[in-house]
Amino acid sequence: MDAVLGPVLEAAGVQPVLAGLPPGVQAARRGPYLLLLNHVAEFREVRLPSPMVNVVSGAAVASADLGPFGTAILRA
Repeated sequence: MDAVLGPVLEAAGVQPVLAGLPPGVQAARRGPYLLLLNHVAEFREVRLPSPMVNVVSGAAVASADLGPFGTAILRA
């Protein structure tokens, strides 16, 4: 799918919410929040472009650790 849509999206100037995501991870922005969703049954680590706050734990993080089918809610 990326091979077909990649050039079309690039030509249209469409940019990902967060570049360089591991396979199976989706990122979405909702207002000030960045939502990360792991769609696979394996652990995934997502490096963030700048430190963010994990809304659930309140901790400042430079990366998000997503367990199998895990999620993270982050705020700048």
